Amino acid sequence: ESGINKLIGVRELFRQSLSLYKTNYKVFMAIGLVPVVYGIIQGLVSAIFHYSMSDSILAVIIVSLVTILLGLLGIIIQTLYQVSLVKSIDDAGKSGAFDLKEVYRKSLSLFLSYWWVAILSGLIVIVCFVLFIVPGIIVSVLIGFAYFSLIIDGKKGLQALSNSYYYVKGNWLGVFGRLLSVSLISFILVIVIYAILFVLFALFMHTFDL
Repeated sequence: ESGINKLIGVRELFRQSLSLYKTNYKVFMAIGLVPVVYGIIQGLVSAIFHYSMSDSILAVIIVSLVTILLGLLGIIIQTLYQVSLVKSIDDAGKSGAFDLKEVYRKSLSLFLSYWWVAILSGLIVIVCFVLFIVPGIIVSVLIGFAYFSLIIDGKKGLQALSNSYYYVKGNWLGVFGRLLSVSLISFILVIVIYAILFVLFALFMHTFDL
């Protein structure tokens, strides 16, 4: 028996998402800015080290170590961002508010569990895709909510994967259709936004050249 009795439609998904975002947009933006700001800082630091160091072996080693350390820190920050975003959305949806410090504390405690679930999910999906494409797609959807099961339900490892399977079982086509619809709509919105930004940038550069 499926763990989901009835799925809400794509329009309702967007309506609820927009309503939740309107209520908590400042905090969501603050959470989202953390990896963005770090990405900018990482790029600047990498550029400074790259252009200020000589071509000696020692300089190459230092630049390589700094790049590796920045990359590892970036992985940590990106992981905490993903976990904290899901956790904050869940808390906001349940109670209408959440404690940002508690969200980050919870996110930090789930760091290793998050990557364990990621490794298990990745290995299973890779094996299924090696066998054939269709089983890979089916399994990807079935265990695609393992991260949410970890963050929201507190399930870890294989329990998170089996919990995701329980949620999706019996509603695979509905879940796949909603994931596909949301992805396509999001993709189109991103393309439109980038197109607008590109046109504005081109107009700005043209005006500057004049």
